[in-house]
Amino acid sequence: MQGKNCKVAKFGGTSLCDAAHFKKIKDLSERFGNEHCIVVSAPGKRNACDIKVTDMLYRLYDMRLQGKKAEADELKCAVTERYSDIASELGIEFSPEKELDFAMANVGTDDTSADELVSRGEYLCAKLLAKYLGYTFIDAAELIFFDEYGVLMMKKTLRAISKRLRETEKAVIPGFYGTEAATGKIRTFTRGGSDITGALIARGVDAKIYENWTDVSGFYVTDPRLVPEARKVDKLCFNELRELSCMGASVLHGSTVLPLMGSDISIRVCNTNAPDEKGTLICPAVETKNRIAGIAGKRGYTIVTIKKLALGDDGGFARRALHAFEACSVPVEHMPLSMDNLSVVTFTSSLNEKKEMLTQELTHVLGDISVEFSDGISLVAAVSSMLGQSADAVCTLFNALAKNHIRIRLIDTGSGSDSVVAGVDDDDFERAIRAIYSEFEENGYL
Repeated sequence: MQGKNCKVAKFGGTSLCDAAHFKKIKDLSERFGNEHCIVVSAPGKRNACDIKVTDMLYRLYDMRLQGKKAEADELKCAVTERYSDIASELGIEFSPEKELDFAMANVGTDDTSADELVSRGEYLCAKLLAKYLGYTFIDAAELIFFDEYGVLMMKKTLRAISKRLRETEKAVIPGFYGTEAATGKIRTFTRGGSDITGALIARGVDAKIYENWTDVSGFYVTDPRLVPEARKVDKLCFNELRELSCMGASVLHGSTVLPLMGSDISIRVCNTNAPDEKGTLICPAVETKNRIAGIAGKRGYTIVTIKKLALGDDGGFARRALHAFEACSVPVEHMPLSMDNLSVVTFTSSLNEKKEMLTQELTHVLGDISVEFSDGISLVAAVSSMLGQSADAVCTLFNALAKNHIRIRLIDTGSGSDSVVAGVDDDDFERAIRAIYSEFEENGYL
């Protein structure tokens, strides 16, 4: 499996939630040609009230770590039943107990034991699908490598993928995890990391295209739950995907494109339940003209405003402020600066009980300052690779907010940026999304 004749297809948890979806994948696999690789997530929700296998395994880890044997045994049985039920309906024998028992025995032995147990969701799913399709199962632990800090070792990983898959025509590989190279212990990506595994496999075999199969027919300009008439996006560029993912668009992990940078491999987002729909193509670059790629946003931010006269004259002020946030383990999302004010945007949940500690640390490193906390902030962003060159499009966004009497709490953009971010009150979040979409549509940007 090597070169432009092969295809890599990744299936998300909703595409693997039950036996009926396994059968859909088998039907789809007949379209993939003689050389292809399937990357899988762990089984997802079967309905709105269900629990993802990955979430069950995280809970199982916690119960096991806390010594709650009865609860742990009950959860283990529930996980086992998910796979056994799928296998039974597919008419194949499959026993996941041994793998789960081995991973559970290592819980608490080191800081990677959670990764080992949780990764079994993908491992068992790939084993089951490979058996059902009659494909070669290849463990991601043989292909994906991390250093001792959990950072992906890109070159070593791509070499291993190319070498291992060269002589394999059809394979199933679990996503989400790999191996710490120095120790052989299991390491996972962040949640949604199976998308990254698929991209790595595609780059390692130099595939023609990387298909990411999920339960939606691609990206929409904005969340259809907020704007039911939202248009689907035919094409995105890599940078636009990263900006949209950062701002809350959850169709694809934002780091998926990183292994594909510098290649001509594109990603197509497809719907497992509607395979003939076109989906969204994500390319290294696209022709933008007057087009907005997406409108996205998230609630739950706090603006930390640091005030001091003439702070803009102090070249080290921002650096010292960032040091204080780092010392308190409070992440920084945005940081607009003026002559007398520095505003730092962070997640409200990250502050928790840290406001007093952060104030003290900031005072220690910055001297005589005042610190104010503004909770209940949402960030809304318009994303397009043409925004840095289009004053009219930026004006359109702010006109939309002004027309609807939506107070702007913060503005953040950079020179040549692919996004313009506005902070609004949480109560105005949904109204802001609708207003911006409507104004862009009316002015011909969609």
